[in-house]
Amino acid sequence: MERTAVISPEDIALQMAHCQAVARLTAQWEEKPLAFVDTYGCPNVRD
Repeated sequence: MERTAVISPEDIALQMAHCQAVARLTAQWEEKPLAFVDTYGCPNVRD
């Protein structure tokens, strides 16, 4: 069985607002960051 996640336009807009806020914040830094990583709370699954 295949699952498909459906993300609302409102949720996408909220995430874009967060991305823009991070971009505005880091643009003020003298030393620019190389990457931004967010795991979205994915569990560490082991067999």
